[in-house]
Amino acid sequence: MSARTLRRAGAVLLAGGAATVLIAYLAGAGLDRADKIASVCGLFIGLCGLGLALYGLVAARRSGDAAPVRTVHNEVHPGSAPSTIIQGDHFGTVNLGVPPSAPEDGST
Repeated sequence: MSARTLRRAGAVLLAGGAATVLIAYLAGAGLDRADKIASVCGLFIGLCGLGLALYGLVAARRSGDAAPVRTVHNEVHPGSAPSTIIQGDHFGTVNLGVPPSAPEDGST
């Protein structure tokens, strides 16, 4: 096994063990106390997530490495697709299939 795989396995086992210990503790603490502890844990987990998101935003702006703008070039060759192909942006109403035919007797 590579070192990366071992680190991931260790992180998963550590997180699973911590969750198991927390669940066992909360089960014995009673519903009211467990609810308060879970609320505080949720607060800190949310704050950590917010901090990581802000750090990622600041780090991306400082590095100046914006994602390159990709251009898309689509091609459809005759016989390469067995059904209708529609490509583009900003479509209005699109009707697929045979348009309804007008009555032959001229009545509407």
